[in-house]
Amino acid sequence: MKKKSNKTGYRKASRYELIRLLGAVSSLIWTVVLLVLLMISGLSNAMAQVSYRYSDFWWQAVVLYFVQFSIFFFILQEPLRWFLSYRIEKKYELSNLSLLGWIRDDLKKQGLTFCFALLLVVCLYGLIRVFDSNWWISAWVVWVIISIFMGKILPVFIVPLFYKYEKIQDQELRQRLRLLVEKFNLKLEDVYSLNLSKTTKKANAMFCGMGSTKRVVLTDNLLDQFDYEEIDSVVAHEVGHYVKKHLLKGLVLSGMESLIVFYSIFYLFDLLNTSLQIQTIAGVDSLPLICLIAMVAGFLISPLQKVMSRHMEREADAFSLSLIGKREAFIRAMQKLGEINLANPSPNPIVEFMFYSHPSISKRIRFAQRWST
Repeated sequence: MKKKSNKTGYRKASRYELIRLLGAVSSLIWTVVLLVLLMISGLSNAMAQVSYRYSDFWWQAVVLYFVQFSIFFFILQEPLRWFLSYRIEKKYELSNLSLLGWIRDDLKKQGLTFCFALLLVVCLYGLIRVFDSNWWISAWVVWVIISIFMGKILPVFIVPLFYKYEKIQDQELRQRLRLLVEKFNLKLEDVYSLNLSKTTKKANAMFCGMGSTKRVVLTDNLLDQFDYEEIDSVVAHEVGHYVKKHLLKGLVLSGMESLIVFYSIFYLFDLLNTSLQIQTIAGVDSLPLICLIAMVAGFLISPLQKVMSRHMEREADAFSLSLIGKREAFIRAMQKLGEINLANPSPNPIVEFMFYSHPSISKRIRFAQRWST
């Protein structure tokens, strides 16, 4: 009976992954289509003319254009976003949100994304105007600074807009985890639970923040379904990321990737803008082409980033196994995470290479089974 149940679970996870994968690829292609449509239809140029007509300063034109740009994408992408983040999650019994709850959360996310993106776009065009041909270097520097800043404020200001932090009430577990973390002289604000169950049945843990905002966060779903030893293994994995300096390595890797993206925009824009009748990168109608080049460059770089991410995850797994020394607890934790999150335990190797930031569950379990302390 258990074997049959495992087969059913595997088929369900495989179908879920396939739909999510097709959805992600479809979303990417659809975004590219919309960007190209904006440029070749003349709509982008018309939006730019409206922006300039009602603006006295360059930044006002940027704001007006970006508002039109965002409305266009919101209307044409929202049905696909609903399908992927609500309908599919409901179908596979992973979502705890009602339709009204999903709409409320989605509008909040879209609003935050709009405000943050608007700030970045105005900043980008300002740098283009000030630094001319060297704009891509200054834009890269600003992007790196913003990325570091967001890493610090995300757990303190952004996450609480959607979820509620609470210090873990289980004092034994709280003290146990603090001692585990502080072995490595990591200054920790505290150990928190996060009410992820308000939106999903999935479980997760993270070690987030920087400096004074550093904290261990365990979702309530994980706390409810994992025993102490399994939680130790999960948290030790997160500690491994800090001890192995994966945060710093990730920032360096992300910085290199963003440098390639900004240079790609700088280099390719002049090769493509003439055929698309875009006069200059400083004009607001250049935004679709900038986004298109950035998307394609990012997609081409992505597999390398995934390879490095899986390597760091494997190092963190090894750290957890070495520190806790309880292989069976680690394996149980991986199995539970796979089942709760409906992760495909054995994905297609090409899919894993292209899209997985972590080794597959089956590989992580085999790694633990071969581990010898």
